[in-house]
Amino acid sequence: MSRSRPTNKIQSPISLTIEYKGGDGVFQYWDTEKKERINLVYPLSFILLDELSAVHGWSEKFGANIYSNEIHGLNEPIIVKTFKDKKPIEIMTGLYKDIKAKVKELGAKYHKNLIVMITENETIEKGTLCRITLAGAALSAWINKDYDAYHGVIVINQTLDGQKGSVKYKIPVFENDPRAEFVDEEQALDCDKQVQEYYDRLAEKYTAHTEAKEDEPIPTELPSEDNNKGEKKTQAQFESNPEPKDYATENDEPTPF
Repeated sequence: MSRSRPTNKIQSPISLTIEYKGGDGVFQYWDTEKKERINLVYPLSFILLDELSAVHGWSEKFGANIYSNEIHGLNEPIIVKTFKDKKPIEIMTGLYKDIKAKVKELGAKYHKNLIVMITENETIEKGTLCRITLAGAALSAWINKDYDAYHGVIVINQTLDGQKGSVKYKIPVFENDPRAEFVDEEQALDCDKQVQEYYDRLAEKYTAHTEAKEDEPIPTELPSEDNNKGEKKTQAQFESNPEPKDYATENDEPTPF
C-alpha cells in the first residue's frame, strides 16, 4: 500500500472481455449489470496493444468454468483453476507443453488473448481497453494474417463461412487499415503502459507463487468432481448466468476468461 497504490489489490485497466462465437459469427461480452450477453455489431475496430496466451473452457467434470492466468510466452508457467463454492481452487501449475493433455482432458482450449483499444463500435465507447479471446478457426485466421498488427487499425467488418465435417461455422476477417489518422499513437502508448504495469505486477505474484510450489510434481490424477457436488451447472446454465466472476476485471486472482 502506498499513496499511488492505496490498495494491494491488483486492479486491471481492462474493462471488458470479448469472446467470439463461431456458430453465430458474433463477438459478445457479458454485461454484469443487465446480466446478459451483448452481441456486437460490425464494424469492430481496434488498435492492438499486446497478445497473451491462456487456457479457458467448460469442464463437464466439475460442472464449472476452468481458466488460467495469461502469459506472454509458453516458457512461462500456467496456473489452471476452477471454482468450488464460488471460490477459485487451483487444479495444476506447469508449462503448457507439460500440462496441455490434462488441460484438454478437462475441456479447456488454448486461447490467444488480444489486449486492444477500441477505435470504433456501435456499443463500446472509443478508447475502451478490452480483451478479445480467440480460439479454433478464429485464432487461425488471426495467426494467418499477412500484416504487422501493431501498425494501423484492425477492422472486422465481415465473416466467412467454414465447415468441418457436418459442423458449420463462421470465421472473422481481420483487415488492416494503415491510415495514420485513425491511430492516436500517444493514447495507445499510454494505454499500453497501463496494461504492461498491470501484467508486470501479476507476473511478480505468479513468479512467487510458482517458486513456492516448484518442488511439487504435476498431478497425475485430477481433483475429484465431488469438488462441486450438489451445485454443478450445465454449460447452458453457465452461459445464461456465468457467475461467479466469469469475466473478472478487478481481482487479485488469475483472471477467469
